[in-house]
Amino acid sequence: MATPQPTPERIFGTLTAYQTSAALAAAVELDLFTLVAAGNETLGALARATKASERGLRALCNHLVAHEFLAKQGERYRCTPEAATFLDRRSPAYMGSVAGFLNSPRLGRCFDDALGAVKRGGTVDPEGGTTSAENPVWVDFARAMQPMARAFAPALADVVCRHGAPRRVLDVAAGHGLYGIEIARRARSPPTRG
Repeated sequence: MATPQPTPERIFGTLTAYQTSAALAAAVELDLFTLVAAGNETLGALARATKASERGLRALCNHLVAHEFLAKQGERYRCTPEAATFLDRRSPAYMGSVAGFLNSPRLGRCFDDALGAVKRGGTVDPEGGTTSAENPVWVDFARAMQPMARAFAPALADVVCRHGAPRRVLDVAAGHGLYGIEIARRARSPPTRG
C-alpha cells in the first residue's frame, strides 16, 4: 500500500479556521439555525426574519453548507442533525451561548498577538487577558458554558462515583458549579442497578 502524499489541506484549514468561527458565531447571533428549523428555509424568508441582506445571508448560509452546519437543496436550506441538536434554540441540548463567549472580542484579543505572547511567556494584553485578578470574564464564562457543562456533568459524575460516593470533592475554580452539583447529587442517592 502506497503512503499517501502530504497535502497542505490541514494547514490551510487551520489558518482559515477563524473565518468559520466568525461565520458560525454570526449565525448563532442571528438565530439562523432556529429560524431555518422553524421553516424559514429560503434566503427571502431568512432576510425578512433577521433583517439582514439576502446577499450577506447567501454568503453566510453557503459557507455553513460547505462546513456541514446547513444542507441545501435547490434554494432551500435545512439544519444538519448536529446543528438541529445543538444550535436550534428550541432544542434542550442548545449550546449557542458558548459561541458568544468563545468568540467574544474580549477573549479574541488574547490571541491577537500570539507570537508576542510566546516570546513574552504570557499574555500581551495590557489588561492582563483572562489571567487578571477577579476578571469578570469568568462570570461570563460560567454563564455561557452551562449548556456544555450540563451535557458532560452526568458522565463526569459517573466516573467519579463509579466505585461509590466520594467522601469529599474539591471543585477547584467551580465556575458554573454544575460538575460539583452533579457529583453531590449522585453521591447523596444510593447507586441504582438495572
